[in-house]
Amino acid sequence: MTALDELVRKHPSWNLATLVLWVGTRDPEVIGSLTSRGLFSDEQWVLDELRTRAAESGAGTGPRPVDHWWLEARSVLLAAEMEVTHYTSEGPRKIEPHQFPYLEFILDLQSGPYLYWKNTGPLSRDPLHGVLVKAADIVAAFPMETPAVAALKAGPGPGRPSFMPAIADELDRLIAGGPKLILEKMQQWTPTTRDTRDIRGKGRLAIALSRWSEEAGGATDHKTIQKTLSEKLDRALELINK
Repeated sequence: MTALDELVRKHPSWNLATLVLWVGTRDPEVIGSLTSRGLFSDEQWVLDELRTRAAESGAGTGPRPVDHWWLEARSVLLAAEMEVTHYTSEGPRKIEPHQFPYLEFILDLQSGPYLYWKNTGPLSRDPLHGVLVKAADIVAAFPMETPAVAALKAGPGPGRPSFMPAIADELDRLIAGGPKLILEKMQQWTPTTRDTRDIRGKGRLAIALSRWSEEAGGATDHKTIQKTLSEKLDRALELINK
């Protein structure tokens, strides 16, 4: 039995902070070294590790390596490719595949990464409690060392890395969620007013995605989004303008 097999056997479910750290390290020794400190019952130790790695990457203007780890984890998790549970008043509850388009995954190095329901209102960000991800799904989605992982460990190259892949993923999730979700997102990030024009236009949806990307840590101009993701935006507009 390998060190990874043993780790997954002993700890079949990992919290969100551990998910992000695994994406960045793909090293069972790094994860395993934290288990004796209460990693799987308390996120504090792994958060300390993430903060340390974020600090070591410097204070540049672009995203840190840890931001890229989170974006990778977010992309796979919100695509319903891993089994995720959270704790409710009735006990543990599995998040069903059709529910993932309504979730958002936030990287918070102070209180810990968290999930919240996007359809509860623009001002509501109550985190889901006790979120756990199936460890076997994590290591299957993010195998041990690969060339892509090596590049992530080395950090971003010169210049500011593009957030466009993450924006495209977010737009894909909106399209998968259908007209209601698309309109909710547009209203959340670009509320309508008496002076609002082009209420269901491509420009407004691009602005909504631009504001979302700014909060996610990779501000991207709406004109760039509109030009780069033109076909996807058209597809979304077809849904809401039927």
